[in-house]
Amino acid sequence: MGQNMKKRGFFSLVSPFLSYFVISFVVQLIAMTVILFSNLPEILEITNPADMQIYMTEEIMTLILEQYMHHLTLVTAACALCVMPVFAVMLRRDKVYEKQMGIPERPAVSFGKYLPIIALGAALSIGFNNILLLSNIRMYSESYQATSTAFYEENFIIQLIGLGVLVPVAEELMFRGLIYRRMSHMAGARMAIPLSAVVFGVYHGNLVQGIYGFVMGCVLAWLYEKYGSTKAPVLLHVTANLVSVIATKADFFTWIFQDFPRIAVVTAACAALGSGIFVLIRNMFAKPQTESEEL
Repeated sequence: MGQNMKKRGFFSLVSPFLSYFVISFVVQLIAMTVILFSNLPEILEITNPADMQIYMTEEIMTLILEQYMHHLTLVTAACALCVMPVFAVMLRRDKVYEKQMGIPERPAVSFGKYLPIIALGAALSIGFNNILLLSNIRMYSESYQATSTAFYEENFIIQLIGLGVLVPVAEELMFRGLIYRRMSHMAGARMAIPLSAVVFGVYHGNLVQGIYGFVMGCVLAWLYEKYGSTKAPVLLHVTANLVSVIATKADFFTWIFQDFPRIAVVTAACAALGSGIFVLIRNMFAKPQTESEEL
């Protein structure tokens, strides 16, 4: 079975990225075109009316880029919405292929076993954000600061839908549903979990999100392995993003960092809660020992 899966080759790992980047490029191009025409009166004021042509001067490019960054969340959400049907089709084909290769489907997990993931997502979101803020590592990444500022400039409802739901669902379909799943069949879970997490971290494109992405990528892949479904990592990712968006809007992190004991208590509570739920989930899926193993 392993040899048959390996025949799919390296392209099976690259194809989700290619699909994402092609669709993203088209969406971003459309967004830039819309921004260009919506700002046409201002652009015409910048250009010389006697020229009868619009030249892409540095001033015009700055204007377009500023507008693009102002609507970065909306554009990112549109990209996610457009790639999801493509990833869903690829995932369906993978399931058909695995069935042909004789790989059995994992049994469905009861609804109640998914509930701890919500608390785990909230604990990881607040805890990791606190640690990253305490480390002050964000000061060494200008791209993170620019991207983070742009994401939270958008309308709050768009933030909730885009950053909180659409983006994490699209990322889980790509990274856990397709890339991790294919990696695990080729190399096994022990190697696929850290490798897919590295790819997930690098994909975010800056140091802060790269570190966060690697740690979260390991947890998300582990959840996928335990539950055997993208539902588990999707639920964790959506919860973590929604908590981050809502906490930022409510100035929750500002409130935490007003007092060091408060930082310590909240971070320690998140670590304790996260560790407890990790053990709970691990035990829920622990294989029962046989009589010989107990001896």
